[in-house]
Amino acid sequence: DIMQTKIISAEINEKVEDIIQKMRKHNISQMPVLNKYVVGLVSEASILESLKSGKKVQDLKAEDVMAEAAPVVSEDTHAEIINNILKQHSIVIVSKHGALTGVITKADVLKNIYKF
Repeated sequence: DIMQTKIISAEINEKVEDIIQKMRKHNISQMPVLNKYVVGLVSEASILESLKSGKKVQDLKAEDVMAEAAPVVSEDTHAEIINNILKQHSIVIVSKHGALTGVITKADVLKNIYKF
């Protein structure tokens, strides 16, 4: 199974400083942003882009730096469809009846193929 079920996420009002600490602790570069449901995606790139405008990291929250939400698929979505989505997006959110159950990244697919 390629889906990560231990989901590291940010709340919409979470401080970016705390999000960066989570990313470093879990060695990840992106995470979904939640407000009951997935509402966006925070990545290293989206944080860096926000900082280019002169904003201070301590003044920012997830909602200030998030990009649009990643695509959401159901748990029974065929692997070929997920692979096609990953050609355009870095992460796919997996849900069951609207509840977040996991994430799949390009790295997860590669690990599954080559069994690192």
